[in-house]
Amino acid sequence: MAEKIRNSGFVVSRVVYSEYDGTRKSTGPWRVHVLEIDPDQFSGRLQLGIARDQIEGNEPLSTMAVRHRALAAVNGGYFVMSSRDGTPGDLAGISVLDGKLISESVGERTSLILEGNRASIAEVGTMLTLEGENGNSRVVDGINRSPGLIRSCGGVDDVPSELPMHDMTCTDDDEIIQFNAAYGDKTPPGDGYEIVLDGEGVVTRTNEGRGSDIPEFGTVLSATGDAADWLRQNTAVGERVILTHDLYVDGELTPISPGLNIVNGGPRLLENGQKTILAETEGFSWSPEFYYNFGLYRHPRTLAGIKENGNILFVTVDGRNPGSSIGVSFHESAALLQDLGAVEAMNLDGGGSTTMVVGDEVVNTPSGSTERAIADGIFILDR
Repeated sequence: MAEKIRNSGFVVSRVVYSEYDGTRKSTGPWRVHVLEIDPDQFSGRLQLGIARDQIEGNEPLSTMAVRHRALAAVNGGYFVMSSRDGTPGDLAGISVLDGKLISESVGERTSLILEGNRASIAEVGTMLTLEGENGNSRVVDGINRSPGLIRSCGGVDDVPSELPMHDMTCTDDDEIIQFNAAYGDKTPPGDGYEIVLDGEGVVTRTNEGRGSDIPEFGTVLSATGDAADWLRQNTAVGERVILTHDLYVDGELTPISPGLNIVNGGPRLLENGQKTILAETEGFSWSPEFYYNFGLYRHPRTLAGIKENGNILFVTVDGRNPGSSIGVSFHESAALLQDLGAVEAMNLDGGGSTTMVVGDEVVNTPSGSTERAIADGIFILDR
């Protein structure tokens, strides 16, 4: 077909396969599980948890749920699966764990905010900076990830784009990345320059090259390329460095306080009860082929919704099994959440990650041959 178009006189051409998966009618079958939490009746809390209690590595949701003694759980946000895209287990978007920022945002994507037994859905972004004792300042490019590899893009000087591009791994040769104890024991090895800070922000050690031990109550700044030169020139042992983490929720500067948990995801599906699928602005339609395969094609999905009365919905839809459940598109996901009474809703990680645990049992049917090891989960706790 592409050859035919070129032969007809078109100099630049491409063909995009866009036939809708299956029928245009929503005929199913579907296997749907719904958890509904009434904050006025439920005295427990909603808590983010990460695999193995650190960024490095993944873990099945069912084993995380046992460790957290959860009443129930669903999988959380997007994450790095392969070492070619960064550190496996790195959250590919914002993550706040009990008041501690452990991963930067991808642009200002829709995210799920958990505080105690209540939840909200908002566009969330971060801005990270450091200032040396000499007054010079610079952007910190990320937290707890491999320098130079940015899953889903959306950061300063990312190549090929500073805009979010879902499931694309952008690059940046000149970065400063902050590591705290949530990452693991050591920073990723490689060329560059690192400084180690104590809990008060004082530089205790400098290292040529990367791969430093991460102090339990301190942090490591790991730099590459021109950013490494900047760090050498503007910091020294014994000097104090000021690190600033600014969090923006729907454009408003918001404190990162104890008890706050934020889960990455996207796109938004519902706003004020209406279908509002922010696929373009949140980086899910950076090419027609990608949007067809990711958003229009039916997949297993994990969804979060808020009803008008404040009740919280966690929904899983199994997929990739025509005999029992075919999955849903973004539009079908939004319609399902409307039918369940949600007025605000968003997409979480799906596909083979879609998992719901109640007690110690996986109640849905994950699409892979076994339960996938994932990076984070949302846990419903009775305390």
